[in-house]
Amino acid sequence: MRTRSVVLLLLAAALAGSAAWLAGGHGASDPAAGTGQPLLPGLAARINDVAAISVMTKDDHFTVRREGDGWQLAERGGYAARFESVKKTLLGLSELRTLEAKTTNPELYPRLGVEDPESPDSTSALVTLLDADGQSLGAVIVGDSGGQRDTLYARRASEAQSWLVKGPLLLERRATKWVETEAYKLAASRVRSVLTSHADGETVLVSREAESDPNLQLRDVPEGMQPRTSNIGRIQNTVLDPLNFDDVAEAATHPLPDNEVVTTTFETFDGLKVVVTTAREPVVEPTAEDEPPPAARYWAHLQVSAGPEASEAVQTEARETEERLSRWVFALPEYKAGNLRKRMAEMVAPVQPPKGETPEPAPATEGEAAAPAEPADATGEKPEARPAPLDDQP
Repeated sequence: MRTRSVVLLLLAAALAGSAAWLAGGHGASDPAAGTGQPLLPGLAARINDVAAISVMTKDDHFTVRREGDGWQLAERGGYAARFESVKKTLLGLSELRTLEAKTTNPELYPRLGVEDPESPDSTSALVTLLDADGQSLGAVIVGDSGGQRDTLYARRASEAQSWLVKGPLLLERRATKWVETEAYKLAASRVRSVLTSHADGETVLVSREAESDPNLQLRDVPEGMQPRTSNIGRIQNTVLDPLNFDDVAEAATHPLPDNEVVTTTFETFDGLKVVVTTAREPVVEPTAEDEPPPAARYWAHLQVSAGPEASEAVQTEARETEERLSRWVFALPEYKAGNLRKRMAEMVAPVQPPKGETPEPAPATEGEAAAPAEPADATGEKPEARPAPLDDQP
């Protein structure tokens, strides 16, 4: 056989082997021959063909899909995914190159974190890339850090051979790390008033008369009390600038809890109205005595509208924002939920007397006798006014 024919046959065999692996084939490669090669052969050339990224760990399993010009998280009802997360994951995977062949023994996989991700104690993550037809463009089990910069342990999902690989891959292993976590942004400079209404009837209002006023003022302050700070209204004024969240769900399948419901209404100078309803998720008590109680979790739903006096631009803004947000509920960070749920007692303090004046003692409540004054001794001083003797005086 002529040399040209041999070369062509070898090339065809190599291409066939690569294609078989990309399609999920189970052929094993010679470790020595594979050193210094892409962990996912052919991915760099087909990176724009990736239409879905599936990530599986023992704690989570989610898929990010390309839809039109963007990416969505399937397990969050198609909520928008961060393009930067998609981009860095695909580029990171395409740049992984093998440095050193490691074990092929499944019993040793846990030492590298490349065991089956469905194993009870697994720390690995299986990443599968699919094209628009659902065909595999590569699957890799991502393991532990390799101990050096930009190195980690990994193995192709269809092979027993594990590797120390090099490349700038930082894989997010939780679905909540892939979603675009800014739900909404209402510039604080637009806000005219914020009214917080609690289920027991208590209301807290902060407002300002003009856009030039630097701060929203606390209204209807109880007698004998004063705002804790001169800019106490800034807490509510900026809570939507922006409104970030920890998790998201479809309102149709995850209705807002009916526990501790609070409604916070924002109105702007240009006629926009944003109503944020928050509720606390029922707390599941720990089963073990030494188990700490879970952190409070609050969910929020937003409604956006515009008054008849609003401009056409504001009307359009309201419609588009309402369309985008109405089908979702958002799990908020506890501090963000707290700022939406303020009570008057959290925002005021007793009025302080002018300097040099001693405040009068609080009157005794009914049924409680006033405490008698402590008698002075022969020196005319109260006993605690003189220093106590030192125990070890000579």
